Amino acid sequence: MASLSRPSEGPTGVAQGVSGRLRARPDEYIETGRPLPSYKGVVSASYFARELGCRRSAIEGQRPLLTAAAGVVGVRDGAASTVTVRGLLDGEPWI
Repeated sequence: MASLSRPSEGPTGVAQGVSGRLRARPDEYIETGRPLPSYKGVVSASYFARELGCRRSAIEGQRPLLTAAAGVVGVRDGAASTVTVRGLLDGEPWI
């Protein structure tokens, strides 16, 4: 599928590092056909900020990149958990 990443541009330093790391993430969702996590139908900047270990404001400047990826694979309400569910209800995973 088409890649949405483009060469790094913009501010230098920490923000540039976040920008570079974020640029690869939408391509991963596109390549696997997974919809992007969202909140009320809008791509979740908070999710990507937690994933990259940065402030949400660092992600907000890259929203057009996330929105473009969402146009390809769509969005899903909520975020995927990276935690293995071990809790059981009546012998079955509770999630």
